[in-house]
Parts: sequence; C-alpha cells; structure tokens
Amino acid sequence: MEAFSSNTLVLASNTPEHKEAIMEGATGFLFESDDISDLKDKIIKIYQMENSNKITSTSLQILQR
Repeated sequence: MEAFSSNTLVLASNTPEHKEAIMEGATGFLFESDDISDLKDKIIKIYQMENSNKITSTSLQILQR
C-alpha cells in the first residue's frame, strides 16, 4: 500500500497477502516464491516496459477508493 501511494511500481512474491493487494499486470507484478527464474523474468519484464505509468496510476486509483 505504501508503494501504491508513492506511485511506485510493485514487484512482490505471490504470498496470500500480496495476492490480495496486487492484481498481476494491472496494479503490479507477482513472482512465484522460491522461483529465482520467475523473479528474474519479472525483473526483466519491468525493466523493458515502455511505460509503467498506467500500472502505477491504476494502483493509486484503487488505493484511493
């Protein structure tokens, strides 16, 4: 929630708590816990994103509801 409110893109492990707050690809990204390859893939995906503003603005809108 703090990252959402500071307009920061979120990458978190797919724990139940994170799954409750993050919608994959819409408000942030989740990686499989204990899967370094999935974490690496998500980091690369985020790094290569042209524009993350849509995701950060969506997450901020949801937080403000």
